[in-house]
Amino acid sequence: MGAPTRVRRWRHTAIALGAVGAALGTLAACDDVEGGLRASTVAVTTDKVGTRALERGGIDVQWLTCTAQIKREDNDASGEPRSRDTGRAQVSCRGKTEKSQDLEIGGTVTYVREDRCVRGALTGKLAGRVVFEADLIGECGSGRSA
Repeated sequence: MGAPTRVRRWRHTAIALGAVGAALGTLAACDDVEGGLRASTVAVTTDKVGTRALERGGIDVQWLTCTAQIKREDNDASGEPRSRDTGRAQVSCRGKTEKSQDLEIGGTVTYVREDRCVRGALTGKLAGRVVFEADLIGECGSGRSA
């Protein structure tokens, strides 16, 4: 009787693993991708490196959350088809400081290195006042860090 029970458990485990794999594949397939940029990666990475940059600047971040949308541009300014490696994403982050002041980071992202750096044209604000304007946040391997 022990063998059929083991087979049944194995079958249930295999079905569960297959369902998890299918769910993860579906989530990845739904993520908007353009020029190598994924909207979810842009949002999460901007959140992480943006929080670190604000904290290095002396701002006590209580929370920060970001969203991103891939900007689709089929043609460049001359009307020629745009290369697939020129993706851009619009990112918008909102949050609060420990003193309940509003935080914002927003702009256009052209490159991310997961959990390490964001490149583009970004502006950070504290209570509506600009605290940084940067084309790079984090460590992108150039030795520079914002």
